[in-house]
Amino acid sequence: MALVVVLAACAGQPEPTADSSRRIEAVSSCAPISTVAPPAGPSPSAFRDLVRAENSHPYTVTFTLDGCPAPYHPFGSETWFVSGSRTRMDISRETPMESFYVLPEGTFECPHLSDGLQCFNSSLTLDVTSPAAKVDREIRRDPDRFRAAFAGTRRIANADAQCFDLSPTASDTSFSVMGDPISHATICYAANGTPLFVRFETQGDAFIAGFFIAEATSYGIPREDDFALPATPGKRP
Repeated sequence: MALVVVLAACAGQPEPTADSSRRIEAVSSCAPISTVAPPAGPSPSAFRDLVRAENSHPYTVTFTLDGCPAPYHPFGSETWFVSGSRTRMDISRETPMESFYVLPEGTFECPHLSDGLQCFNSSLTLDVTSPAAKVDREIRRDPDRFRAAFAGTRRIANADAQCFDLSPTASDTSFSVMGDPISHATICYAANGTPLFVRFETQGDAFIAGFFIAEATSYGIPREDDFALPATPGKRP
């Protein structure tokens, strides 16, 4: 699995740490984020190298989610577990936390209910359950689809992350979330390719117009038992 998305600068949102070479300013309402031009840095080929590293290394990462406009602020959190063909995602928003598993043996939903965990066979895809993961997956599938420009470094989850501004080529209209085209995205990677920051802007035809951001608070290496279902899957009542 892979994945995605946080973003917008709503009033009162704190600025990133001072050691960021790219400074994102908090602005009122849902106005676009202003930035300071980054120094010269890695070429677009460095972006593709980081994407390839993400595809080859297992990782787990926890994101806080945010968005603008309200009521999508604050938005919740997601934890991704990725290892080869196996993916798990724990999503916590206004509803009780729910875990999604994409495994060689099938796809499963495991809601955290008041009477304990239950698991069910599922037809959902991670692209539907997490816009941030959807954006990340699109980038990982074919990084050559995008124009990539170095956007500086940021200190995220106690790691130095390299950030890139991405836009699809003029002929590519498939970079979207729930049918809404994405005109611009920013993604930041740790040195091993773990995505630590995803931000994109949608135009609002089908989804919510505004900015959406996922920013990591921690990351590491998943354990084997992270991909074990917590309950025997059954049919929904």
